[in-house]
Amino acid sequence: MILVDCRSKYSWDTATSLHIHLESTRGMNHLPTIYQNSDIKFRQQASLKEKFDDGYQKCLLRFSIQDELQPLMSLKSSKEYAQAFYDVVQCHHWGWKYPRILHRDISIGNIMVREKDRQKYGVLIDWDLVIWFDERKEGSTSKFRTGTKPYMAHEQHSSDWQGPHRFRHDLESVFYVILLLVSLYSSPTEKVRFPSTGDHRYEEWHEQGDCFLEGRKLVIVHAGNWQPFPEPFFSGFTLWLITLQDFFFRGFIDLGNHRHAAKRPLKPGRRLRKFS
Repeated sequence: MILVDCRSKYSWDTATSLHIHLESTRGMNHLPTIYQNSDIKFRQQASLKEKFDDGYQKCLLRFSIQDELQPLMSLKSSKEYAQAFYDVVQCHHWGWKYPRILHRDISIGNIMVREKDRQKYGVLIDWDLVIWFDERKEGSTSKFRTGTKPYMAHEQHSSDWQGPHRFRHDLESVFYVILLLVSLYSSPTEKVRFPSTGDHRYEEWHEQGDCFLEGRKLVIVHAGNWQPFPEPFFSGFTLWLITLQDFFFRGFIDLGNHRHAAKRPLKPGRRLRKFS
């Protein structure tokens, strides 16, 4: 017997071709299995698009039938969580390497679990906000920012950010999913009630706006001696978080040096390297 899950949601009108692609990936353990989907478009949007042009992006109502998955919080051990996060990163890398897409909305709600042959796999769902890597445009995210705020990359909270969505933004989202999970939950079913370390619990991240979140995340990714405070159940993630944060810290130092060098005149015979 195959258990299925029926879903409906509003999606960007540009997501149709991706769902067609995902339908051909049945059997991949880290992607949702889509058996059927259909879209309902709204005729009234044509006049809105004509009136606002690039200031309006069409949406549609999508119905899909997928295999039944379990929520991330159904896992029982920190080892199972570690495997689920590893699976999701591998799935994201597959999406970037082969269909050449970026997810743009990695959050704790978009990571689910498939149980198959007594094994549990992390599954990255909700690919409706993806962008095709080769079709990114500078400035595209300034009008239509995507993501779930507590897990968005720090740059995307700034009104000054004009660049396209990048690979590193999705990886930063994975980092925040892990950070908030291990800091806010004492076990998969028990949320911390009486935080003893104040800001380290990140509870406010679910309530505050862009300015607050940008500031807090900026401090984390640019800190030279940052330390996480996971709950004892998730203590095994301490080294993971320290290592991931160090990657971001070093990466942004190198990016800053590159931008600084790009503003200086080049010596004769030297060529400036380009970074994506």
